[in-house]
Amino acid sequence: MQNRCGYCYQLGHNRRTCPGLQERLEKSANDGNHYAISQLERRGSGKKKEDRKCSFCETRGHDRRTCERISTFIAVDSRKVLEARTLYKARAEEQGFGVGSLVQFETRMYDYKTSGYNTKNIVGIVNRISWDKADHRLQSNSQSNIVNVVYNDFSKNSDGQSATQKEKAIQMPLPYDIIHGEPREDDDNYYYRSIEPKLLGPVANSGIPKDFLSTKTVEKVSRNYTKDRDVWTYSISDALAEAAEKAPTVGK
Repeated sequence: MQNRCGYCYQLGHNRRTCPGLQERLEKSANDGNHYAISQLERRGSGKKKEDRKCSFCETRGHDRRTCERISTFIAVDSRKVLEARTLYKARAEEQGFGVGSLVQFETRMYDYKTSGYNTKNIVGIVNRISWDKADHRLQSNSQSNIVNVVYNDFSKNSDGQSATQKEKAIQMPLPYDIIHGEPREDDDNYYYRSIEPKLLGPVANSGIPKDFLSTKTVEKVSRNYTKDRDVWTYSISDALAEAAEKAPTVGK
């Protein structure tokens, strides 16, 4: 009686020798999947080291897990993350921006009387801040929405008279001056200014995580950034070029 594989259910082999499972594990291991790597080690097989091709730098002889270019990028990038986070933390604590802060922002609401949209100032409360997503990249992409604000919407009904109160939530970026250290100019891109929270009521505790500036946490931010990206990503290649320029030259 032939064996039936518990993975692909085909006859003639078992799960341990299944070629389909082997191929799947090897592909995942090359992409840096630690579970796949451990499973290959337990199976006592897998691609030989010299045959592996790194999915990050596309060089043979290693995988993402041991790629020196990833390590170099993390060293450069984590320094930038730490520098940016140090500034964000200082500014948020100085201004009293955090969960519970009262903020104001602008929104466009439909007016049934005029059959058009009017700009309205809304006041809400900061409900959540994804501090784990705060890094130096916010300085070039300040519209990364990591702040959750809840507010009451008193939108008028279709009769134009009665109003319905609804609690709503909106994702917003960190205030511009926390990211950049200065307020945005009044004539600087009205659309972005209108969707940024402006602090009205500060809090005593910004609620920034205790490990916000820890080496382990900061390096994790940089490592996570490399997931699903390769060496040709602009910010990664730029960081590697920076590291190469600062590297000491043998013989000098």
